Amino acid sequence: MDSLTPHKGVQLAMSKAINTKYPEYGPYMHPTSLVLLFTSRRPPKAQYQVAGLNYKQNEDLYLTVRDDDEMVWNEPVKLPHPINSELNEGSACLSADAKKIYFVSCNDREG
Repeated sequence: MDSLTPHKGVQLAMSKAINTKYPEYGPYMHPTSLVLLFTSRRPPKAQYQVAGLNYKQNEDLYLTVRDDDEMVWNEPVKLPHPINSELNEGSACLSADAKKIYFVSCNDREG
């Protein structure tokens, strides 16, 4: 069996709003299956049409919520400051009660 070939039934993309041409990785699905956090290097939405693939783009955390009635994922939103900053943030997860977020902040001057 080719290990690079996905098995039948394996979802390769969530939606065009979540899976863009930019690097997206480090997904975390909350146990309720209603919240997805992920890391992305996408530019601000206004720059989508003019920006090329820029792997130096800052890593930021995004969140999307699944509409249970429609069974679709809503447009992802970039988490606000102070979670996202001018530095790189990624690899997030939520506490079971969804009241705390744990994530990596790279090169933070305060450690």
